[in-house]
Amino acid sequence: MAEENKAIILPTLQHPSRHQTIVDFTAEKYANNSDNISSDSAVDYSIAYIYHLCKVNELLAPILLIQHNMDQMENFIILLRTIKDSPEQLTATLELV
Repeated sequence: MAEENKAIILPTLQHPSRHQTIVDFTAEKYANNSDNISSDSAVDYSIAYIYHLCKVNELLAPILLIQHNMDQMENFIILLRTIKDSPEQLTATLELV
């Protein structure tokens, strides 16, 4: 995903009912967005800055996106491990992805 300039946002313990979202940093709509990728992102840079890095093919862009995506996946696995004994919660969470 990072090599395609994309970030994934997944349900986590902090946001268990959040739907999976894929942010495509090649989309011009992100050029002036001062928000972070997500409130629980491991990457503390604005969407506009990451958009700029992707636009100019800066080497830092895929590094930051990999860091964010790996952190999201790790936190999603932690959520799944936490709710694994509750079939209802597990089913509801997996429907969000």
